[in-house]
Amino acid sequence: MLRLLPLFIVATTATAILLSGCPSGGSHPEGTTSNQQNNPPETPSTPSAPTAHQARGVDATGGTIDLRFDSPVDVTSAMEVSNYSASGGQVLTSVEVLADSNTVRLHFETMLLPGSDTLSVSGVHNTDGQAFPAVSGLSFE
Repeated sequence: MLRLLPLFIVATTATAILLSGCPSGGSHPEGTTSNQQNNPPETPSTPSAPTAHQARGVDATGGTIDLRFDSPVDVTSAMEVSNYSASGGQVLTSVEVLADSNTVRLHFETMLLPGSDTLSVSGVHNTDGQAFPAVSGLSFE
């Protein structure tokens, strides 16, 4: 019988919490819960600049670069060809957003040389509408 008593007390306490709606017995503004009152909504963090690497597994010629962003990109801004450029003047022929929504694949007409050519990226936003930092001189491997 002594072993059942603590279990009974826990069950009674849990029932009291459920009936009162709040462990402290207090009330909350209409439409909020204890968790909402004590934990304000999270503010989205500021996006970081992308990282870049050549997608040699996709394109052995070296004309394809993958940009990896830290959060999902807004497809409309990410697909805008004018948001990207290469320091060597290579012509960007197409842009695609990959299925993970965090990677943008750039297809250039000619090869980009790691250690020599760099990229500039601006005007790309995440799905929360926040702009990723503009970056120039972005190197890649």
